[in-house]
Amino acid sequence: MYVAFQRVVWNGAAKRRSQQHRGLRCAAPTYPTSRSPQFIHQRKYASVVEDGIDAAVVAALDATDLDSLVDDPIPAPATPIVRRLKLESQRPRGAVSMYPRSGKTVDEIISSPTTATSSHQNQIDHILNTDEDKELSAKYGDVYAEQIALEREAVERCVERYTEELQSLLQMGRGASLKPFQQLLLKWYHPLVQQLTEEVAPYKDAVAAGALEGIPEYIPYLLNLSEEKLAVITVHEVLGACLKMRSGAAVKPLCLAIGESVQAEVNFEEMKALRLDRMRGAESGAETTVLGSAASPADASPRRSRTSYSSGVNHNMVRKDVIRAGHFTKKAITAQAAKRLSKEQAYWPSRIKVLVGAALVDLLRRVAKYTVKDPAGAPTEVPALEHSFAETLHKYYTKKVIRLHPVVFDQLDASLLFRETHHVRYFPMLIPPRPWTAPERGGYYKNNTPIIRFHSYADQVKSLEARQEDLAEVYRSLNVLGSTPWRLHNKLFQVAKRVWEQGGGLADIPDRRDLPMPLPPAGEGRTTSWFRQIKAIERHNSNLHSLRCDFQLKLEVAERFSARTMYFPHNMDFRGRVYPIPPHLNHMGGDLSRALLVFAEGKPLGERGLRWLKIQIANLYGKDKIPFDDRIKFVDQKLPEIFDSAKNPLDGGRWWLDADEPWQCLSACMELTEALESPDPLSYVSTLPVHQDGTCNGLQHYAALGGDPQGAKSVNLLPSARPQDVYSDVAALVQARMAQDSRNGVAMAQLLEGKVDRKIIKQTVMTSVYGVTFIGARQQINNALKDRGIVSDEQMYEASVYIAKKTFESIREMFTGAKEIMEWLAQCASVIAKKGRLVSWVTPLGLPVVQHYRQPNRTHIVRTALQSLILPDEEKADRIPVNKRQQRSAFPPNFVHSLDSSHMLLTALLCEKKEITFASVHDSFWTHASTVDQMNASLREAFVQLHRRPILRQLHENFRKTHSDLVFPDVPIATTKSQQSLVEPDRFKIEKVKESPYFFN
Repeated sequence: MYVAFQRVVWNGAAKRRSQQHRGLRCAAPTYPTSRSPQFIHQRKYASVVEDGIDAAVVAALDATDLDSLVDDPIPAPATPIVRRLKLESQRPRGAVSMYPRSGKTVDEIISSPTTATSSHQNQIDHILNTDEDKELSAKYGDVYAEQIALEREAVERCVERYTEELQSLLQMGRGASLKPFQQLLLKWYHPLVQQLTEEVAPYKDAVAAGALEGIPEYIPYLLNLSEEKLAVITVHEVLGACLKMRSGAAVKPLCLAIGESVQAEVNFEEMKALRLDRMRGAESGAETTVLGSAASPADASPRRSRTSYSSGVNHNMVRKDVIRAGHFTKKAITAQAAKRLSKEQAYWPSRIKVLVGAALVDLLRRVAKYTVKDPAGAPTEVPALEHSFAETLHKYYTKKVIRLHPVVFDQLDASLLFRETHHVRYFPMLIPPRPWTAPERGGYYKNNTPIIRFHSYADQVKSLEARQEDLAEVYRSLNVLGSTPWRLHNKLFQVAKRVWEQGGGLADIPDRRDLPMPLPPAGEGRTTSWFRQIKAIERHNSNLHSLRCDFQLKLEVAERFSARTMYFPHNMDFRGRVYPIPPHLNHMGGDLSRALLVFAEGKPLGERGLRWLKIQIANLYGKDKIPFDDRIKFVDQKLPEIFDSAKNPLDGGRWWLDADEPWQCLSACMELTEALESPDPLSYVSTLPVHQDGTCNGLQHYAALGGDPQGAKSVNLLPSARPQDVYSDVAALVQARMAQDSRNGVAMAQLLEGKVDRKIIKQTVMTSVYGVTFIGARQQINNALKDRGIVSDEQMYEASVYIAKKTFESIREMFTGAKEIMEWLAQCASVIAKKGRLVSWVTPLGLPVVQHYRQPNRTHIVRTALQSLILPDEEKADRIPVNKRQQRSAFPPNFVHSLDSSHMLLTALLCEKKEITFASVHDSFWTHASTVDQMNASLREAFVQLHRRPILRQLHENFRKTHSDLVFPDVPIATTKSQQSLVEPDRFKIEKVKESPYFFN
């Protein structure tokens, strides 16, 4: 079974190595002639049993019979998996340094989706040789070459970041946890389990009976664990060690490491069993003897049956016990076991550990295969693990190693290359994006990005390919959004930089200082409340760290593009909602990100533009629930504060900091100040985007679909003298219900009466239309209560549950039509999902949408103390059952999201016809102050065009056509009188939206 590890000693070499191991110095010995036959023989069989193993171990290994591991070595060197982090000086600048893969460099795969290379200018010219490149170079000059360099640099950064993380994992011996290597682990796992079963099966009965004569010494120790756990430990340890070193893993340390991992797992199982026995009141005298103890092996029996009933909870409890004593490692596990059991039980002899490890390595070598193609192109299996010799630091020594076959390295590295370049963090563009013409062609010029972001689900891709001709309007809309030029608001940027340099902690800029950790209360010690406080501060500081990193990335991009015009290419999620591709600085970011960006091209304000600029300041300050004239009066009254904020943002009164959106408010204050102080304010060229926001846009679509008059009025679909606030309306209903409960003696109602306003229930009302659960709503309200400090921590849970219940009751009362439609959509989804099919539909603009929700792939998890292996069922993705519950619950919000996206895209097309600059953040539409009126007319016209269509009836017909064998419930509009108002001239008409001044405001 085992290799006979031979220690060859000559000229005092062994003594010298032993002394070096103990830290002693000795004179250098003399060696035989380097090429003499004696030396060659000695070198071939030189010791691979490194220091730390005593003579008894050597004797035991010499007595084994695994001659298969001392065959002639395979000379082919393994390709290293660890990349360099810096470019080689001799490599041409701009080429990303990769170790040999399948013959491809990054330059050669630049045309593949989401891939590119370096950003160095002298590598650009050779790729600008197509007709398209020549045309664009003629149009944009050197800026086009700069754009290509930016795209290449983005991917190079991604490669380097992934490489650093990869090298760190590999050097820690954790390479087997990476996705590409998990495929190898899964491929070898089942054969190794079968091989282990065949190996130990003949000895089980004899070991159980205590008849150990003639049984290999390591067999009883293997029987302590299941074959599944032994297989996971072996493959993890071997892969981790082989990926760590270029030359492979030395045999003896590898065997010893595997033996120690098995020992740690056995100890872990014993501690779990011991803890569970104590929990069940078992007597200590009934405990099973541990293998490896001073007791006779004949008295020992496998502990697998002993621990078969231990639960995952018990697993985590023992894990916490080990962590309390230090790091969770195999040494820590064994040390903890020595305390709970005994040293004799916990620590196995070194000989046993090496024997166990060597047995498992040999079994893995037998089954570890890899499929390659022979010269004729036919698939053939080759051993994936080589047993060979490697040079050591000493020129006269070699060591026996186990390493991966070079072909395996090449295939793994090709997979890693894809992962390196799959999630690139792109920069803004310097020229207008490439127009979208296909699902994989648009946006960036050399880095093809998919039109559907994040996941390329097979079902969605098939639908896109089948409806190519119907996507023209979708492509045009994305092109309109991507062609809007932006620039940095440099004056505001300097203010933000100054705040950061002074320590941060102002408005949207995170504090650069962590919160200090408090000392335990005097005389009380480390109380529970003190521990909670410590945990809360740790979470706060951790969040601060993330916010600082995000802010510094914004600063980096802003600094780099401070004097440049920027463009943001857009793509969509599977529902059609649109997002900019560059992640760090874009107009869909937070308050500061939005404030830092203004239109690159300005337009004179004019009288209407000046009016809308003032309304913008009032909206950003939080005065968006009053009529327009009152908003203008508010701004006129606050002009001194506005001027002070613009001229002395940090040293003045800081009025802008009290705004709902402080940084955007400051930007608008600067714009208005410059306009009013200019010779002719109406001629002032303004670049500030002015926003028009929908009123709970999801409910607006539901009200339009259902024709619910009360709901339509509350979300401003109908004309009114002042803006309606749906959140205040729901809050009033909640307060009325609380008042009634208070009169009935409900204690929580009495505690909260008069304290619940629109801000507490706003998020819940907003997300109710998008399928928020009761648990989610409770958490939203809990967070709002915590921010307001209305109730104590002890009462927080009960109060949030109570308010959530009253909020849902009030929403159902106010939006009866919307609730009926949501229920009808959910019923249709249930009918489809019950047949094991995915819910799909087509948006009004022709985009096919497929809900990809399937059941989590059924898995079996083999868990050890230090590793785990997830074994998925061998099923293709399209055969995995659909998730019926998620298909039902997600369809109503996803359908409405597809409608609000269609409304925005239609608005973009109408604005393009009017030559209006347009940008959007979902249901917030942006343009120049002087063109707000034109955009308002366009967005209302787009909404009317959208809802003139019989959307629900078309959806019903599409379902019946696609699923002709199923029966769907009737459309609610046909059966509910209140919903027939869409077609009755004397009731709610969708055209009334055009007359509503506060529909978007």
